[in-house]
Amino acid sequence: MNRFVKHELTQESDGLNAFSGILRAITQVCGIDFFWGLPKIFLGVALTWPCARDQVRRRTALCGVETADGGSIVMSHFPSWSWVGWVGRIYFDDVFGYLDSEHAGLEFYYFEFTGEGDVSTIQKIPQNQTFRHKGDEYGKPFKGTNPSWRGDTTTVIQLSDIPVGLLEPELRHTVLAFWTSRTELFLQYDGNARRKGKWDTECFSLWVDGTTKLDIMWDQYPQVADADWGENKRIQRSTVECVVVGRDSLERVRERGQLRVLLVARHPSGGLSRRGQVAIWEEDWNLIQNRIWEIAFLI
Repeated sequence: MNRFVKHELTQESDGLNAFSGILRAITQVCGIDFFWGLPKIFLGVALTWPCARDQVRRRTALCGVETADGGSIVMSHFPSWSWVGWVGRIYFDDVFGYLDSEHAGLEFYYFEFTGEGDVSTIQKIPQNQTFRHKGDEYGKPFKGTNPSWRGDTTTVIQLSDIPVGLLEPELRHTVLAFWTSRTELFLQYDGNARRKGKWDTECFSLWVDGTTKLDIMWDQYPQVADADWGENKRIQRSTVECVVVGRDSLERVRERGQLRVLLVARHPSGGLSRRGQVAIWEEDWNLIQNRIWEIAFLI
């Protein structure tokens, strides 16, 4: 997969179909089903896939999707939350970690539609509950953190919860719904640092308020350009929505709990699309005062 996503396809709409034979073989041998290229049973970890920070772009073509009743093929956007929705250097290797790492305890739903556009079923995706032991890779004891940020994940998501705008044909097959913790943070961009080649921690940073800078690690820099911030070359800030999607799949080598948080763009449809990803210490996320517990609809 790492090699596949780096290539430009002749038909960009084949972003999933060109890989589907491999996925079918895995399903036949291992019994693991996939949803938009991610293993369902390990979705709570697979959603946290990292990439080469600023070396990816969105896949813009539409993809043919078979309806739940097999009655027709409809054209759909590629979801931003899956690797199939991107082109570039994406990692499912040692940089990523293990799929059987502990997830964040979130429960995910997707919706199946008939050829007429009616919802046939609302599917909850069962998640793996047998986790790799933490702290045994390098002999470091793992200091767990109380997930006080997490609300009631068992509240069932129903059809009435779906924003009407997400039922549009090109969106509805990409919806991934789940209860999670959301907040707004300040995204700071230093254009001067970028021009000097200082990418790692000096170009983008996240702040809780005007004075509190979060200790973070970037998995994917936010999808912005210099033009998005105007022509002013000084340090600038904008607010950005952030949602928890999982835990750090490399927690086994860490001494503290860490969350994987998506920076998202909100669409008029009510859906959220991935525009970046960052690792935040769980204890720091617990301390954020303006976080709320709500349903997120990733598209």
